[in-house]
Amino acid sequence: MFNAHKKQSPFLGLLGSGGGLPYLTGRASGDKTYVDDVFSTYLPESAVSDQPLNIDNGIDFDTHDGLVWLKRRNGTAGTFTQHALIDTERGADTALLLPSTSGNSVLTGAPYSSSFDSDGFTWGSENNFHPTGADYVSWTFRKAPGFFDIVTYPGNQTARTIPHSLGSVPGMIIIKCITDTSYWRVYHRSTGATKALELNSDDKANPETYWNSTSPTSSVFSLSAETAVNKTDETYVAYIFAHDEASFGTDGNESIIKCGSYPGNDSSTGPEINLGFEPQWLMVKAATGTGPWIIQDMMRSGDQNSNVDFSLNANTSNPEGEFDPNLGVTATGFQPRSTSSYANGSDVTYIYMAIRRPHKPPTAATDVFAIDSYGPTSGRVMTYTSGFPVDMSISKFDFDSTGTLRDIELGSRLTGSNFLVTHSNSPEVSDTSFKYDYQNGWRSNSGTSATSYSYMFKRAPGFFDVVCWDGNSSGNRAIPHALGVTPELLIVKRRGPNGDGWWTQYTGIFGTNTGIRLDSSERLVTGVSAFNGTSAATSSAFYLGSDSSTNGTGVKYLAILFATLPGISKVGSYSGDTNNAVEVDCGFSAGARFVLIKRTDDPGDWYVWDSVRGIGSGDDPYILLNENYSQVTNTDYIDQHPDNKGFKVNSGTSGVPTALNETGGTYLFLAIA
Repeated sequence: MFNAHKKQSPFLGLLGSGGGLPYLTGRASGDKTYVDDVFSTYLPESAVSDQPLNIDNGIDFDTHDGLVWLKRRNGTAGTFTQHALIDTERGADTALLLPSTSGNSVLTGAPYSSSFDSDGFTWGSENNFHPTGADYVSWTFRKAPGFFDIVTYPGNQTARTIPHSLGSVPGMIIIKCITDTSYWRVYHRSTGATKALELNSDDKANPETYWNSTSPTSSVFSLSAETAVNKTDETYVAYIFAHDEASFGTDGNESIIKCGSYPGNDSSTGPEINLGFEPQWLMVKAATGTGPWIIQDMMRSGDQNSNVDFSLNANTSNPEGEFDPNLGVTATGFQPRSTSSYANGSDVTYIYMAIRRPHKPPTAATDVFAIDSYGPTSGRVMTYTSGFPVDMSISKFDFDSTGTLRDIELGSRLTGSNFLVTHSNSPEVSDTSFKYDYQNGWRSNSGTSATSYSYMFKRAPGFFDVVCWDGNSSGNRAIPHALGVTPELLIVKRRGPNGDGWWTQYTGIFGTNTGIRLDSSERLVTGVSAFNGTSAATSSAFYLGSDSSTNGTGVKYLAILFATLPGISKVGSYSGDTNNAVEVDCGFSAGARFVLIKRTDDPGDWYVWDSVRGIGSGDDPYILLNENYSQVTNTDYIDQHPDNKGFKVNSGTSGVPTALNETGGTYLFLAIA
């Protein structure tokens, strides 16, 4: 049931003073709030008729108010594939359907009612709205100062101001009459207080007097006597979005939402919009021309160096992918990558609203790293479960159905349905079965009968990041990243066209112009032109030379960044000791689940162990990232640290090769708890 104790009077925002402070639900003084706490893109499992749809996204609706915006991703466009907006002001079983102009629609879903919950939202079982096989996306906006607010008010056809609790000047306001038929009216800071857009229409911004020619303030927004937004005896809801309020994150100085505009240039290399952060959610609309309200999110993303074809449109009920706006996301913003008039037409100005990608620091390694295996079952979809949305996977198949060795395949959310082979310098391979648009893992419809396992990583501050870019052959080029700390292990690969080797830097040993190849057993190489020889990586960027292996014009690239996050990951090195075991203290509390080791001063393979296949007493299976070999299962080269603080490399006298433990040898490692 809807949490009645949180239900507010529709007119509460008009009572008293202080800009609607009676229902302020932001963070308490001194608390840290992240975008993860107030916004979520969630992809529930496919619907089943007569069963509720659970959106367990971690947004707390027991103590906070907010909005859930639902859209069916597949199926034929029609009444039951419309966007459904459900908020705590109007109740969990009451929706506004978009692009419909109707007022409130009551959802009847016996035996299951919709409800706002402590960990998200449950959508009732009304079969018309979620029949078996229907796929959905939900966007949840929690009320918080500096991010989002909801106000309901009665119309009176008198020019007036409406108090709000955003605590900052709104960047965008959406208003809808909930008791009568009406259009969805939109104010945007870039079109100003003398114009308006319609969320249910592809029309451009037109001159209107809805806002009484007065820009909103940090406590009120203005209305004229126009019946479209202020008709007597009707009730309205306003969804109010902030702009660039820098009060979020660990230090309370980051913004998580921005509303702005950009000019189109009718080019495949559109203008780069610098938000100062990587967005996870974008809404874009032509303001001086006609075009759809494009909505794109990174849970349903495609190849960020090429195109994204999973957009949805607020002003239609069509399934995703109808339009191809090619809005490529970057580490600092986004860039239109086509001549589509929907996002990059010549002489057209576009407005946008962008929300920052998740950036809350993890508290446990299981939040950001998982290992899962899938046994041999021919012809089935291969499913790997992680417990979090997967941003990168490294997967190994021992043998396929014909007995042929399989590659170690690295894929990522940012590169979509493409993968790279770690032991090869070949360009990436397109495989439409690679799918990362799942909430709890990833899938590959490979149809193989091979035993397989997958390492799964989630991007998180201080731990791991993935970056994509297009080369331009310029020297000392800075590539922004979102790791938040200086990367200690940096791996770069040319994706295509054509291939090149995997270049790796480790700040603990390597200089700025040195590197080592992931696809080779060779030792550390000096004078590497792949990286810039004078500029070292920082907490916000790493630097490249003009070499085609990392920065050639017209070429696509991928970088993987790791750092030491206490208790979760450790990047480091150790010195070998042939006659003794080497105990590597990573600062963990329960041992290592993943260990990667590479000798740097002499040739040596890239060894990988994991706790699923075994790290402990007895034989410990391993694979080599630089070779197309089956796993080796009959060796005991490493064990867990005796105090479970990391791992132990056994002595060379016990048969451990010099590639892992030789006196005088230097060894790079990455360990994850």
